[in-house]
Amino acid sequence: MLVRYLMKVILHPQNAEDLIQETMMKCIEKIQLYNGESKFFSWFITIATNLFIDQHRRKKQEKNWLGKERALRKMEWNAANMNEK
Repeated sequence: MLVRYLMKVILHPQNAEDLIQETMMKCIEKIQLYNGESKFFSWFITIATNLFIDQHRRKKQEKNWLGKERALRKMEWNAANMNEK
């Protein structure tokens, strides 16, 4: 069920498989935090969803950083060329 859920959310099989492995590792690390108030699968899906959201945020921040880095390099290049002229 987790595989189908992540495939629908991510739409990329390799990324979904990676996230499944990461979810399994996180569940093993945090199993003592499961209190049994909800179904185990609900807890499991919540971990997978949170990992997906964190991954998406990191990619977005990285994309923003790369865009700023490119703009800075372009400004430095333009400034260097203006001094040569």
